[in-house]
Amino acid sequence: MGRGICISDLEQYLKELSKTYNCGGIWICKKFGKRLSFIAGVRPVKLIPPISMEVNKDYVLFIEDDSNIDENERRNILNKIHSYLLFS
Repeated sequence: MGRGICISDLEQYLKELSKTYNCGGIWICKKFGKRLSFIAGVRPVKLIPPISMEVNKDYVLFIEDDSNIDENERRNILNKIHSYLLFS
């Protein structure tokens, strides 16, 4: 059996981030060329344009409001998400 993303763990982590940082929607998409496909996350709730951050060459993290997340914490979040996606 091949290894893959544990979506439930990733989903739980994104929910915790949304509550901790009051960032509204936060979700992960997989890139397919110029297209993006939703993988997991919390749906947008603040209806403001999201900020996108590249997790790696295949995945993008979207956050509605990252004003409560400092640069150091942002790097930690991206590293942890990258570890969830490592075996995909």
